[in-house]
Amino acid sequence: MKIEDKVVSLELAKRMKELGWDYETERYWIKQVEWIIVPYKQEYFCYPAPDAIEIGERLPHYSQTKFAGTNEIWIGNAKYYPPSFETTGKNEAEIRGKMWCYLKEKEIL
Repeated sequence: MKIEDKVVSLELAKRMKELGWDYETERYWIKQVEWIIVPYKQEYFCYPAPDAIEIGERLPHYSQTKFAGTNEIWIGNAKYYPPSFETTGKNEAEIRGKMWCYLKEKEIL
């Protein structure tokens, strides 16, 4: 599995940083010649690229993720805490990142 399939996308990483993601991660999107993922942080053109575990540590216990089994789609929800939210994505990190953003926007986190 490629590293890009284990972390949030660059677009979602940018959104998470705008919403206040300030936790250390093992990988970062870095702008050099092109966007790459590296195991260290630089000061500029840098966005955290958290994986599913790193995001899961920041989500409430009621959030759930599961593999749908069709077309490699993951499903996540936070239905046990109103307002309900459900999303899909290409990997578990992506849906957990979307859930984190949603809960942050609703000021639940």
